Amino acid sequence: MTGKKKGEQGKCFISKLLYVVAALVAVLGIGMLAANVYVFKTTVDQYVMQGYPAAMVMSSMIPSQLLPSIFEALGMYGGITCALVGLGAANKKLSVIAAGAACEADDEEAVDEELENQEEGTAADEVMNDSQVESNQEDTDLEEEAEQDK
Repeated sequence: MTGKKKGEQGKCFISKLLYVVAALVAVLGIGMLAANVYVFKTTVDQYVMQGYPAAMVMSSMIPSQLLPSIFEALGMYGGITCALVGLGAANKKLSVIAAGAACEADDEEAVDEELENQEEGTAADEVMNDSQVESNQEDTDLEEEAEQDK
């Protein structure tokens, strides 16, 4: 693994999955638009074949069939796509924030442990220093007695 925790990988995976689903929904929306334009074109062609003037058919069919179908596809599929992309971005940012908070908590624990170790080390150093001072005093006392005996 690349040093990431398993939870972080899962959160990034969810964001990527949301982006992929958003892309699929966008493709479906584009397909729906293409289908609606094709249906409009065939409907206009059928009316023209029946003998109606093309300009009259277009002027009546555009507001009643083409525009509602275009806005429906854009509104529905575009809205879902935007929502999924927004959720993916929010999930990614929140996972970064959560990972940062988890790292800060880990860092605080490490600092606390280090401080405890330093305090224990300081206490052990003080004990060693006291014993060294005592042994140095004993050595000095022994040396003074040895000099006095000479």
